[in-house]
Parts: sequence; structure tokens; C-alpha cells
Amino acid sequence: LQMASADGDIELVLLLIERSVNVGYEGHHFGTALNAAAFFGHLECVMLLLVWFCIDAGVDPYLPGGFFGSALNASIRGCNIQIINFLLQQNAYAKPPHGRFGTHLYRYLACKVRHSRFVRLLLQHGASADVTFPTEGTVLHLACRENKFDIANLLLEHGADDNAFGPDFETLLHIACEIQDEHVINVLLKHGADVNMIAPDSRVALHIACTKGNLETAKQLLGNGANVDV
Repeated sequence: LQMASADGDIELVLLLIERSVNVGYEGHHFGTALNAAAFFGHLECVMLLLVWFCIDAGVDPYLPGGFFGSALNASIRGCNIQIINFLLQQNAYAKPPHGRFGTHLYRYLACKVRHSRFVRLLLQHGASADVTFPTEGTVLHLACRENKFDIANLLLEHGADDNAFGPDFETLLHIACEIQDEHVINVLLKHGADVNMIAPDSRVALHIACTKGNLETAKQLLGNGANVDV
């Protein structure tokens, strides 16, 4: 069933279902057949399996399992936007972290295809805007690093912590001042980032701006309450 679902072979999937195949069976890689269909982007197969899960198997089709953790995470990993949207409309869980790829929101932002409307959809369905991945920082760090400022704004509007420390124990404002990225600095200051937040190395954003000789950023930080005596 998993292989038929991975291939999107509806006729074979139907044949197996008619022969009372266990639709909830988890294999060593995909987990369930639903996960396999979601990863490879076979929407019709996803719809069929989802209905059969609920009617016949009597189990929750969104429970974590397999390599991807869930059907939603599998569809995100495969960057299958139509299936992501469909699963969320069917009340798939957007919030819990499943599988080896972290949370759904983090996995989506790490995909090559990123659309702010789907980030908004994930957030509206309960995804946390403050998820942290040990080697990458928060989802906000990831969005800013990828220059996805529309997504960064969305995350901030949904409560992302603009003062959270990243993997190198610096806030995004520290990092933005270090690389002299005016756009990120503007986004963060607009949403109230703490200009006097002290990093573990005792530096504040103003220290970094002055070290870099960035007069405009220094003026901007001072205009937003930076303490010259820190």
C-alpha cells in the first residue's frame, strides 16, 4: 500500500483497500501510506486514504510515525503546497513537533519553496512562531537569514521573540548589526526589539555598530533608546 501510494496509483490503492489492507500500517521509511502519498504530492490518493483512515481504521491519521513524523510534515518536506493546504483544512496538527525534521513550520521555512500565505496558514492553525532548532536558532532567525522579510513580519506579528538568542548566543539585532543588514535591523526595530539586550560576550547592538563604523545604524539604535553608557 505504501508503494502504491508513493506512486499515486489509485487503482492499486483501491484494490488493496477492497482486500482489507491495513491502511494504518507503518513501514520502516514513510510511516503510513498517507505519509507516502503526501510526500510525493498525490492529492487524490491523500484524499482517499484520509477518508478510509477515518471510516474504516478508526484511528487518528495525524498521529506521529515513520521517517517524516506525520502526513503534514511529509507534504512540507516534499514542498507540496496543495496537499499542505488540504491537510490543514482537514484539521491536521500544525503545532506538535514530529519526525527528524523538527516542527512543520520549521520544515516549511527550510524548503526551497516558501510562501508567506502558507506560513500564515500554519500559524493560524497553532504552529508556534518561536520554535528553536539547536543548530539554526529560531524560525525567525531562519526567515531573516533567507531574506524572507514578509515571513519575518508574519512571525513577529504572531508573537515570535525578536530578542531570542541564536545558536551563537546573539540576538537577531546583534547579528543584523554584525553583518550590517539594514533591512533586518528595520524590521526588528519596528517590532520593538530590545536595543539594549546584552549578549553573553557583554556586547550590545550599539557596540557592534560602532565597531563596524556604521554611523547610520548607530543613529538608528540611539533613536530607538540605545543606552550610550552600557
